[in-house]
Amino acid sequence: MLKIVHSFILKPEIKNNISKQILDSWMLLYNRVSHIKNSSVHVHDRMWHASNVNEVLTHYKNQDVDYLILNWFGVYCQNFGYWHNDCIKYIKELDSKDWIFAGQLISKEHQKKNNDYNGHFYPYPITAIINLKTWREIGCPNWDNPSVKLFHVPKMSKKFIHGDYTPLELTPTGKHISLRNTESGNSFISKILDSGISVYNIPMEVRGAIIHTYPENDPSSWNNTMKAYMDIPVLLDGQMREFIKHVIHYKDLKHGPGDGGAFFLYCTENIFPNKLKNDAPINALQNVDTIIGPCSMFKAFILGSHTTTVKNYIHFDIFEKKVSWKRIITESWNGQYDNLVEVLNKLPNCDKSNFWNRSEGDLIKKRYDELLEYFETPQELEIAWQKYQKQNHKYIKANLLFSDKKIIDAIKQVNSKVVYAAIGDIPGYRINGLNYGIHNITNYTINHLQKIKDNVKELFIDIKIPINDNQIFGDFSKVKAILKDSITRSAY
Repeated sequence: MLKIVHSFILKPEIKNNISKQILDSWMLLYNRVSHIKNSSVHVHDRMWHASNVNEVLTHYKNQDVDYLILNWFGVYCQNFGYWHNDCIKYIKELDSKDWIFAGQLISKEHQKKNNDYNGHFYPYPITAIINLKTWREIGCPNWDNPSVKLFHVPKMSKKFIHGDYTPLELTPTGKHISLRNTESGNSFISKILDSGISVYNIPMEVRGAIIHTYPENDPSSWNNTMKAYMDIPVLLDGQMREFIKHVIHYKDLKHGPGDGGAFFLYCTENIFPNKLKNDAPINALQNVDTIIGPCSMFKAFILGSHTTTVKNYIHFDIFEKKVSWKRIITESWNGQYDNLVEVLNKLPNCDKSNFWNRSEGDLIKKRYDELLEYFETPQELEIAWQKYQKQNHKYIKANLLFSDKKIIDAIKQVNSKVVYAAIGDIPGYRINGLNYGIHNITNYTINHLQKIKDNVKELFIDIKIPINDNQIFGDFSKVKAILKDSITRSAY
């Protein structure tokens, strides 16, 4: 049997911002699962949790322990016993070469797409495995050492766990660089590389069984989510369990399990409420400098064609693919029908099922003909589109109900004064009402609109009321009053 132990790291900033019940519940789990069945280390010799890695390393520095498995608070595994066996198997593979450390390695430069982080390599705090025998041989370096000023710059492998920022291996080069604002564990990696030993990224065979819930990102929000989950009553009824199993898939920032969503060549709401180019929105547009809307096809363009004042378009969506497509279409289409067909057919990872369609026939031709209804001739449409292309466009992946910071930041960046927010039926999308409560959705919508209003002089809104799908238009005060009234007024 290996002399191996398993410890958990509970950072003070997490511990101090979650409730005692939630802390006790998770720590009970960790206390139970930290014992490794196939280990010769006595239970009373274990330090099964600590506030930082240095504390754990100091504890085991002079003890008869050879290997250390570390997890950070917030990880979950369905069966830690089986997972320990996977870790032991991996350790035996590593023992065929000189090694000290395997973690969930990150190249910060590649992760952030920023050359300012050149040389920043760190282990993300989820899982780490340390060979304490070899660690002692190189002088027991600390996990974090503020005195380290020069950091070893390794050679990064060309293969990755995922993306282009999780290298399988970092090998020594003998080169060093001065770094500031490094992440926890960066100096530990550097000292190991200084000894001439490579560091390794934990493979999917080990990391795949671990779910990390990321309490470090926002401990208070994480705590509230855990409390809400714990407060769900026992589901005694089988049909209710099946219902919740289904709808829970839609309770995330993408509002569903899909990975791309359907691209709407037109909006499901009208360009103008009541299918009329009524005076209110047309008059409002004469002073608007920024139009905000989802990454559907033509609505923002049509709105902007009714005024000469719009200079900025902020396009957002919950799916990265739709944001990317919106950019490609806006930048590539020349305003002519044949070219529209060509551009749409060349979109990456696209087939007919990617476009939402409510009828049979040539979808693109129908949408183009509908677009022509707002222009006298195809030539007028082409000129208007090319003018629209030249305006300032921002493309953002965001969720206006739950993650709208990038939208607000974009408004600040373009220095918007008068905004037209064409958000349509987004708040009541799919089964948002069942998952969050339609009154809650309405209040989330008001909060989002308030954040926009707080950063601009005037805000006009085109929206479908979440509680009944009626499309309305008005300034912020009018729409806010209607939305609040919809919560108290009987709708059905």
